Amino acid sequence: MWALARGIAAVLGETMPPPVRTITRAVDCLGPEQARAVLGQALTVAAQGGLTLPNGRRRTLGVFFFHLVRASEAISWVAQPLNGPQRRGHTGPA
Repeated sequence: MWALARGIAAVLGETMPPPVRTITRAVDCLGPEQARAVLGQALTVAAQGGLTLPNGRRRTLGVFFFHLVRASEAISWVAQPLNGPQRRGHTGPA
């Protein structure tokens, strides 16, 4: 599974450890066939112009892949951060 996860990460252009770990967890949960299918969906949508955000920018291939993974009920845990909840802009105790 590790080789498949690394291959998916390479296709998505994801090189940083946190997204690679999340891809690995998704592959482990989904299995190789469904993980490849989600990657195929992401590549198909990207080839057709991708998805546009409300501000007009396009989602990256990696972001869209994670969007599809999170939409799967089988792996709702992927939506949670690996290190617990985090708040942007929070620099210390409340």
